[in-house]
Amino acid sequence: MNDYITTIAAKLLTICENPEYAQQEAWWLLQHITNKTATQLITHHAPLTEQQYLALMDLVEQRIQGIPLQYLLQTVPFLDLTITVRPPILIPRPETEEWVHHLITMLHPQAKSPLKILDLCTGSGCIALALGRALPNATIVGIDKNPEAIALAEENKKNNNQKNVTFFCADICQPLPHSLQSHIIVSNPPYLSAEEYEILEPSVKNWEDKDALVGGHDGMLLYSTILQIAPELLLPLPNTDNHIPQVYLEIGPAQEHALPKAISQQNKFSHSIYKDISGKDRLFQLIYKP
Repeated sequence: MNDYITTIAAKLLTICENPEYAQQEAWWLLQHITNKTATQLITHHAPLTEQQYLALMDLVEQRIQGIPLQYLLQTVPFLDLTITVRPPILIPRPETEEWVHHLITMLHPQAKSPLKILDLCTGSGCIALALGRALPNATIVGIDKNPEAIALAEENKKNNNQKNVTFFCADICQPLPHSLQSHIIVSNPPYLSAEEYEILEPSVKNWEDKDALVGGHDGMLLYSTILQIAPELLLPLPNTDNHIPQVYLEIGPAQEHALPKAISQQNKFSHSIYKDISGKDRLFQLIYKP
């Protein structure tokens, strides 16, 4: 197997940042083609079949052309789930996985409550499905305006056998039905500014849906919408006080100053900020003030 890894890693150096990344990607591609773990590949030295080798080289060439590794592998782990991914639906990021784990920890005292949770801009459905897995008594609804995203989310729901999650196609910039009223609202909305989008890496810019990445010229379009509709959609939390945040919004650099200003102007929420493992502001947690 070392010969395969050496050959593949050498080819991947043109797309990877350093030899270590190239070698790691080589292992992942080899595991994908053989459907074996790294340990199995190391302990059983059976050579690749001609079909496997050709398929492997095809994946390597696609990767060199800039196709994101996750799209080639077709799945990504997300907490306790395996999420299917395909272009152009947004690939779940580790930063999102991190704050969803944080949210699950925060909601643990409510684990037995029949919470209603609304996931806006659900994409692949990873957030809604992870919350459904961790909170089996909750009912989660994920919405997205992209029918392709909803189809993929439904596929992920089936693959992960998650029965307390529902997905449907809807645009949050249009009136939403009152049946979507929920105790908790979560969202990873498009948050790049037009300027940020222009300098994105080609592997993102050329493959992932622009509408899932860019939130208007300043990155604030969807946040402004969510702040407007949230008061009408929020229900009081059951069996608790009013000090637990009810709205959780992933952010990027474009929102660090603009979102607090918008919240202050609206005067319907107080907020706190959750920093990710890199120390970056990553999640706005809003407490509704009726």
